[in-house]
Amino acid sequence: MFAMFALGWIGGGDAKLAAAIALWLGWGVLLDYSLSAAIYGGALTIAILLGRRQALRCGCRATPGSPACTISKTGVPYGVALAAAGMMFYPHTEILARRGRPVALRRSLQNLLTSWIRLINRN
Repeated sequence: MFAMFALGWIGGGDAKLAAAIALWLGWGVLLDYSLSAAIYGGALTIAILLGRRQALRCGCRATPGSPACTISKTGVPYGVALAAAGMMFYPHTEILARRGRPVALRRSLQNLLTSWIRLINRN
């Protein structure tokens, strides 16, 4: 992530967030987390691009008070995808397994992600 930041592909906050989540999750799910974050990031990017296109069709113009996601020169808030992937794998971490509550949290996170996916599919 820091190499991507050095190349200017992602922001510094996203690199730090990904590093913190990777440390929290551990090596066991790091590859799965990375792939999920990439998939969520791709879906988020497509949703934002479609939203920007729809805003342009409606005649919306980028003004100083308009949301950043409608301005074409701004990037994609990739931290949302990183956080969603992190929440998906959080129930599988060793830290949570020691507490003995992974099942209830896993269900609530799956319900949350399912509702996000439904919301994205509606748009």
